[in-house]
Amino acid sequence: MRVLVVEDEKAIAKDLVQILREDGFVADWSCDDEDAFFRGANESFDAILLDLGLPAIDGKTILERWREAGITTPVIILTARDDWKDRVAAIDAGADDYVTKPFHKEEISARLRFVIRRSAGIAAANGALWFRDGILYGSSDKDVAAEFEIEPTRVTPMTAADFIL
Repeated sequence: MRVLVVEDEKAIAKDLVQILREDGFVADWSCDDEDAFFRGANESFDAILLDLGLPAIDGKTILERWREAGITTPVIILTARDDWKDRVAAIDAGADDYVTKPFHKEEISARLRFVIRRSAGIAAANGALWFRDGILYGSSDKDVAAEFEIEPTRVTPMTAADFIL
């Protein structure tokens, strides 16, 4: 899974990239707001970690520009701003999640897996029912969020009326 880290503080970015790579992600880094906008709009990422406090263009503005351009890549805001108004503004601008610094490395990876699963239409990796391509599946032994290889334990074809009931 490929992730773009948009962070202007080199030490934080280096740590994030290392954490993500250790957890099996392919992590790219951008410290420049214009470069980040260009890469987010023109390259294929499974998710983006976006800092709000970038030097020239605020992360919220970059996010709004991506959404206006039709970019639907899941975006997790990663910022020191912990005011509820900032969280609401970022989510209203199109953020999929919001994490404040300092953070736990396990939480970042878990939230990335979460938003990537959701964007792929997979409700849960294990132990639950989920929909894909119009078919209801049972739990799978594989980590479907990581590999998107689906081996359903049970497939139940249904009409819309069956599903509602």
